[in-house]
Amino acid sequence: MPKQGEPANGKVTSGQTSTTAYEKVANLLALSVVKGLPVQEQVARLNGAGFTNAEISKLLGMKPNTVAVALYNFKKQPTRWGSGSPGE
Repeated sequence: MPKQGEPANGKVTSGQTSTTAYEKVANLLALSVVKGLPVQEQVARLNGAGFTNAEISKLLGMKPNTVAVALYNFKKQPTRWGSGSPGE
């Protein structure tokens, strides 16, 4: 049930951007999951959770190009589990 003065559809408008209450909760949860991790790991986890580079840059307070470079560098690292072949 919306509080007095809040729209019933969950939309919260601020300036030119519009964010639903659910999106805010998702963003807060995402930030709590990656808190304390190295930047590349934060970017990789948020990307893996379905956030776009633009969304990640807003969440982490960095430029979109920085996110793209961090994700590129993370993806080119060798896997932590060996060569990726089953049975190793």
